[in-house]
Amino acid sequence: MIFDLIEKKDKPGLKNAISRGIEAWVDNYGYSALHLALSKSDDEIAIMIIEAGCDVNLQDSKGQTALHYCAFYNKHEIAKFIIEQGGDLSIADSFGNEPLWTAVMSDKGFGTHVEIVTLFINAGANPNHANKVNKTPMMAAKELEYDEVLAALL
Repeated sequence: MIFDLIEKKDKPGLKNAISRGIEAWVDNYGYSALHLALSKSDDEIAIMIIEAGCDVNLQDSKGQTALHYCAFYNKHEIAKFIIEQGGDLSIADSFGNEPLWTAVMSDKGFGTHVEIVTLFINAGANPNHANKVNKTPMMAAKELEYDEVLAALL
């Protein structure tokens, strides 16, 4: 039910459901209510879910946390809130990629993700963390000539 409310962006219905208590923040596929809210680009719902007690470090079936989603969708404001609520930038997905890697690769050389990359670096993300194919965010930005992102990583 909570997932339907998030899909519909039914904030009053979600608020009512939260007030009655949420038994499960994760569906049968390992997808959390928070992941869904972030993929629907609804920061207000994401904040409601976090404030209601959803674990900000839950991982989906690919091992991605809310911070990976923030990195992909370039949502630096909600990412900052998640970090303040205990979001862990060192959790790697099933490919060994931490949220910083996702932010760097999602930039695609346009300089659009510099702010979230900077946020992650300032919050302690490791630009030299190697994934399962032994690539780091720093290496990727340099090899792909993502100059603005590379400058943010330094």
